[in-house]
Amino acid sequence: MNIINILNKLQCNTAFAKPLEIVFSEYQFHNYHQLISFITQIALKSENFYFTEESFTSTNKLINSFECMNIKQAEKLSKKGDKSIAAYIKKYGTVNDNNKYNYRERGLIRLKGKENYALYGKKLGIDLIQSPYNAKRDYIAARIALEYWFHNKCNEKINNLEELTRTVQGNIYSIDKIIEMINIIKSPNQKGDINA
Repeated sequence: MNIINILNKLQCNTAFAKPLEIVFSEYQFHNYHQLISFITQIALKSENFYFTEESFTSTNKLINSFECMNIKQAEKLSKKGDKSIAAYIKKYGTVNDNNKYNYRERGLIRLKGKENYALYGKKLGIDLIQSPYNAKRDYIAARIALEYWFHNKCNEKINNLEELTRTVQGNIYSIDKIIEMINIIKSPNQKGDINA
């Protein structure tokens, strides 16, 4: 079974099939069980491989109204009672707060924060600090996701779905969805290599 077939079965963005195939080949990531675990976890994390950058569509009014706001202005809002806006700006920053806004969620694993951009940029040998937008490019996003997988020792956790899901998703609330996705693509006769 090839990657595009798996993505099609899960109704995922098939534009990631080629970048994933290249990255899997580079990393010699061919074990069927590992591959299925990776794809299902990352599909859920990335909204079926469609998420590449925090869009703010649900917070457009907030961003448009407060994009020039700084931390002091956010603290004033907090004192006035609007703690959600203040908390958002303190956590993620604004377009004028490069250390937070520029390093917002990007890529398949939702890479976030300057420290993580630096860490994964170093692992890949690219400068994600100077060019954070590269984290959302298909090939780089796929490489970051696989580096995240290895960095967090996910292959060692694939036989413990709860632990694996907690590692990738940050919680286990979505474990039923992961099981459903595995069942959609896995059949009893598919074992071993992804090309089986």
